[in-house]
Amino acid sequence: MDEITNPFTPGAGSPPPALVGRDNVLYEANTLLDRTLAGRSAQSMLLTGLRGVGKTVLLNKVRHMAIDKRHVSIIQLEIEENKTFAEQLVPELLKTLYELNMLTGAGVAVKRGLMALRNFIKGIKVNVGNISIDLAPLQGVADSGDLNRDLCDLMLTVADAAKAQKRVLLLLIDEMQIMAKDELNALILTMHKAQQIIAPIALVGAGLPTLPMNAGKAKSYAERLFLYPDIDRLNKQEAQAAISIPAEQAGASFTQEALDAIFNETHGYPYFLQTWAYNLWNTSPNPQITRNDVMRAKPNIQSGLDGSFFRVRYDRLTPREKIFMHAMARCEHSECTLAEVATQMQSTSSSISRIREQLVRKGMLFSPRHGCIRYTVPLFKEFLLRIQARS
Repeated sequence: MDEITNPFTPGAGSPPPALVGRDNVLYEANTLLDRTLAGRSAQSMLLTGLRGVGKTVLLNKVRHMAIDKRHVSIIQLEIEENKTFAEQLVPELLKTLYELNMLTGAGVAVKRGLMALRNFIKGIKVNVGNISIDLAPLQGVADSGDLNRDLCDLMLTVADAAKAQKRVLLLLIDEMQIMAKDELNALILTMHKAQQIIAPIALVGAGLPTLPMNAGKAKSYAERLFLYPDIDRLNKQEAQAAISIPAEQAGASFTQEALDAIFNETHGYPYFLQTWAYNLWNTSPNPQITRNDVMRAKPNIQSGLDGSFFRVRYDRLTPREKIFMHAMARCEHSECTLAEVATQMQSTSSSISRIREQLVRKGMLFSPRHGCIRYTVPLFKEFLLRIQARS
């Protein structure tokens, strides 16, 4: 069929043509925005889930919801491994303050925000290139050199500037599991203080399933401060609707047998659903896609995923880490104990525990409960088994 009219979107973070199965999360996000705009206390949200379940899509959806409401100043970040949180935050805060300064009636509150930002850059020694704020320091605000205290001072001062313009701040932060413990600690402390004084700040963050544990280690009260929606794969009905509705709107269809086969291959994970539907659209000769079309395209689709989505993550691993991941793939269930992996590697739990920690830090594994480990990438076990079958 015509590739130009293909409705499916397999890219990272690309919005699907039909966003299904996420109504509860979006309702909670809408409530958070509305309560913050109304000057009421609200629990911020940290979305957690495996790779490819649509966390970034939801963050972008919340962004559009906030834009539609107006009176919301949005600060959006994707945490990077080679930059500090402060280095990524400062340019966005500066942009926000300049935007507030352009609004009618901007004055003392915005100037105080810029002065606090100047202090923060100097006190924390933030590497921000050519950014320069030609203002006098604001004595005693964000100037201690302590990240916990200064980030809190800074964000509350910027929130005051937003409030003076009858606006609220919305922080959208992706890949939060990458944040260092002291950075996460400072951010949680800031949101705790903001909630206590009902400052106009809301946070919607996203990260791998390790994020709630990281937050709890940083601050024990984090479990009460945030909502933690678990963004999981779609159930069968939702997954099939995510494919069939856009196809019908574009003048094509999938037979029920084709939908069943796609669900069996993808297990309902949104990224894989989009990838399979996109490729099937492009390779099917007729506007009705059948199970035979699915089976005929399966080798090429799997090969494409193996060479891109899975391979790029696999190639980041050291030889010893690859051995560990292959040993996990030979476990009977999707979750393994460290002892089971050690048996497969003909080693001991203590000898391989460091490898496990390295893989957790790389975002390849997480612990769903005490003593168990699991891949953060859906269907990674099947990928590894295909490698093993070819060797």
